[in-house]
Amino acid sequence: MTQGGGYILIIEDDPGVRDGIANIVENEGYAVVSCADARAALERLVGAADLPRVILLDFLMPHMDGWAFLRERQKDVRLRSIPVLGMSASQRLLDRKDTLDDVDDFLRKPFNVEAMLSSIEKHWRAPGP
Repeated sequence: MTQGGGYILIIEDDPGVRDGIANIVENEGYAVVSCADARAALERLVGAADLPRVILLDFLMPHMDGWAFLRERQKDVRLRSIPVLGMSASQRLLDRKDTLDDVDDFLRKPFNVEAMLSSIEKHWRAPGP
């Protein structure tokens, strides 16, 4: 799956969920980088030579939530084109129009593994403007 290099960035504050997702996608052949919060993810991404091909983003996190991450991401032309798959267990997020408008797909937790892998495969592409 990682033909041509690249990785998936998982931004999730719950270590059990973060590690579970990482194990699943690594078993499918994807390289993974994980961050416990959106601020740490932005610090890693801004100016980085290697960018992810897909970002899995939890919305409800301390320090910086998913919406703040998306707003900051829009300021960097290199980051804008990276597909973001939003994740949350909250039904109320699905009811917010801005949640769905700002992501390429939305995975409601607990999500179906096949659906997650299908979405990753669908959105996997080389980063760049």
